[in-house]
Amino acid sequence: MALDSDKIISEEWWLKPTLKAVSLYCYNHKTNYTDYKEVDSTVRVVGTRKQVLDLFKKLLIEEGLQLRGSIQIETTDLHLKLYKENNNEALIIN
Repeated sequence: MALDSDKIISEEWWLKPTLKAVSLYCYNHKTNYTDYKEVDSTVRVVGTRKQVLDLFKKLLIEEGLQLRGSIQIETTDLHLKLYKENNNEALIIN
């Protein structure tokens, strides 16, 4: 498929797990401490094929985003509405 297509697509991205700092309190010792929790998530991305690819590249460079996998899903009327409300730019739906 050509990247310059104007067709709007929707993809579901499975993100690789990351560690998130979690602040905890120990009642026995009355102290605060930090532990790390593994977090993974799934997000939906809506845009043209080129916009989705550009968004992925940007997030890879700026945020270190890594995908475990992705699939193309059906683009719904809600996806199209949100895309238009976002000035026809690619968007991430969490």
